[in-house]
Amino acid sequence: MAKRKAVDPIASEAPSPERLGLARHVASALFAGMLVYITYFPSDSVSIERGDGLWFAAIAIATSTIVWAVSGRTQVMPGDTRAVSVQRWDSAIDFIAILLAVWMMVAAFGAGASGNLRQATNEAWFWVSIAAVFTAARRLFTDPLAKRVALVLLVGCSVGLAVHAMHQHFVSLPRTLSEYRADPDAVLRMAGIDAPAGSPARMVFENRLLDGGPTGTFALANSLAGVLLMGYIVAGGLTVTTFRLSVAIGKPRNWVLLGGLAMSGLVFTALFFTHSRSGLAAALLGVGIFAVLSLSRRWLVAALSGLVAMVIAVMTFAVYGKEEWVAQAPSSLAFRFQYWRSTWRLVLDRPLFGAGPGNFQAVYPMYREASAAETIAEPHNFFFETLASGGFVAVAILVAMFVAVLVFRRQVTQATVNEPARRGDSSLKTAQWWWLGGGSSLTLIWLLGLATGQAPDWEAQMIAVPAAVAAMVFAWYAMSIAESIADEVTANQERRVDAVVFAAMASLLVHLVVSGGWTVPGVIVWFWVLAGMWVPTMGLVSPQGVSMETEVLSASKRNRGLAIAVGLGLLVVLRWISIGPVEASASAMRAALAAQSRRQTDRAIGELERAREADVWSPESSLWLSDFYRWKLVQNRENESVAQKWIEASESAIKRSGGDPSLIGLVAAQPLHLYQRWGRKDDLERAMRLYTLACEKSPTHAGFLAQRAEIAERAGDRAQSVSDAKLAFSLSELGENLERRLWIEQILVVDHVGLAAASEPIRKTANVLLENQLDTSNVMGETK
Repeated sequence: MAKRKAVDPIASEAPSPERLGLARHVASALFAGMLVYITYFPSDSVSIERGDGLWFAAIAIATSTIVWAVSGRTQVMPGDTRAVSVQRWDSAIDFIAILLAVWMMVAAFGAGASGNLRQATNEAWFWVSIAAVFTAARRLFTDPLAKRVALVLLVGCSVGLAVHAMHQHFVSLPRTLSEYRADPDAVLRMAGIDAPAGSPARMVFENRLLDGGPTGTFALANSLAGVLLMGYIVAGGLTVTTFRLSVAIGKPRNWVLLGGLAMSGLVFTALFFTHSRSGLAAALLGVGIFAVLSLSRRWLVAALSGLVAMVIAVMTFAVYGKEEWVAQAPSSLAFRFQYWRSTWRLVLDRPLFGAGPGNFQAVYPMYREASAAETIAEPHNFFFETLASGGFVAVAILVAMFVAVLVFRRQVTQATVNEPARRGDSSLKTAQWWWLGGGSSLTLIWLLGLATGQAPDWEAQMIAVPAAVAAMVFAWYAMSIAESIADEVTANQERRVDAVVFAAMASLLVHLVVSGGWTVPGVIVWFWVLAGMWVPTMGLVSPQGVSMETEVLSASKRNRGLAIAVGLGLLVVLRWISIGPVEASASAMRAALAAQSRRQTDRAIGELERAREADVWSPESSLWLSDFYRWKLVQNRENESVAQKWIEASESAIKRSGGDPSLIGLVAAQPLHLYQRWGRKDDLERAMRLYTLACEKSPTHAGFLAQRAEIAERAGDRAQSVSDAKLAFSLSELGENLERRLWIEQILVVDHVGLAAASEPIRKTANVLLENQLDTSNVMGETK
């Protein structure tokens, strides 16, 4: 009887290397497409809360699922205890990243019980996306060639954004300013901003138009500065690295130096025009860090220690520093200190979950200092944003992440050396898939933009896209020359590339200490991509020269199945609780606006009812619905059925918002408008109750207090009226905040004016309406 041949069960159930290689290339293409996508749709924290990051979350989860499914586990030689330790820290990094995402989702539901659950879950999904991107990047960048392609893509994106910013600085912004001076109302209508003449909103718009720098595809100049400073460090660092290697072999490539300096100079010039002080300082610090690391490895610990000490010192000073010390700081930094002290008090009051992801803007006003005027979307600091979003547990996880990354990196450096990168057909194919993914994404962005009428700035992009492509071609060709150098210097090149990556990450974190947080995809995704490059999963060679790793392209069926099951499960949940309701509600609200434009009010109300039912967590549809019912009551206040629906919709909006004072203020203005039209006492009493609630949620809001003072005056409560008016005046005079002065703050007239209020509410400046409660000789508005 013939002897049966033994079969390796793992090998037999594994797909062919060709199929897994193709899947990995597809994952690379998706990854590149995702990075191009966030360059054009970067979103800010407010947009993330509204759901603009949900499709990015779907892309990130899908990409990571494929990467995890085709990436095998590293196999360590038996008895090599040092390698086993490295592997444990390697796994710990992934575990901690996933744990942070899980905790943020827990915090979203934990804090969402008393907050805005829609905004909370929308932002929590972004934290899930970041964990997906980071863990996928660690697996993609085990190949040094993939690392180089991604760095070239970052250089291209930063050059494209720099050209876009320069076009804005020299062309778009001057043109907009000229148009605004000719017809301010027309420009405000095009921008979708409701800012009557003399209002604080118009003052803020004018200040940003006159003093603000270019923003590129971002909403804020500081966000653009974050990408530009990373691009500047990477472009400059790679140029220096490549040139030094060419000098080392006696064949200096001067054209590499000149071209690289031109690219980095362009990016730095755009960074300068953003007027971001923290961005410029961080860029210069990044140059210093790269110089230190490229000169001597032993300075790494000293550089890290100094950076951490500086960050801790600034934060401690902000929280516990005396008021007179803070007053001596530059005004912009002093404002940050206000934000951080208020955030610290918020978290001390809510230590487990903080405000929860997505709810900071609603909770912050309760803890805002009296001299602070702004209602900010996030604390302008990545550490405090983590603290506010997930409490002390989230911060502990983040710190554990940094510790695990540093320990893993140190152990890898001591135990092993990176395997030399070699070019070949497979490497070239990897690059081709990256370019295919990025190019396809760019094409789809333009096609969808043209189809929906939301195409990127055509005039600027006609220059920016060719410049970005040219920059990538140059950077790729320069790095290809470096890779052709003899093998003995290639490992040294890898260390220098790692120094470039670390300097870019460190400089961005310095920038984010005072000018941002984690919730701007167009900035933060690049940071976690760089982090994945710096600590890729084990792709190592033992000191004895024996391979510690067999890149298990034949990963077990169990691991592949688990990765696919988790990825698909996350996508199903994302579609079920977030994308589906948000998209359905948005579609119904667009239909409501279309119906209203055709003066089909009843149909518009029906669409808003459908939107409210589609998304039971969002307050927006309920707010719109209450406003529609308000206008029906302006026509006929005696319709009790409509009145009940109006009250129910407004209460629903307040409940779903989690007590957001800005939304409460909008709802509170509705019964005051009805009082102006009909003079009913119950409308006045409702307005008083709602403005009292708004004052409880935002006790330092001068406008709310001024409005409540005027209501109390009409209701006959003279004592409260005078008290609120004086407090409103004293708050309006604190700090250097012109837009909060009572002679600028507009509030509703609390009087029965009848038909005069039929078309719109009647407003006047607060100092005029409160002249009976205040000594108006002390209020600047008397002479205005």
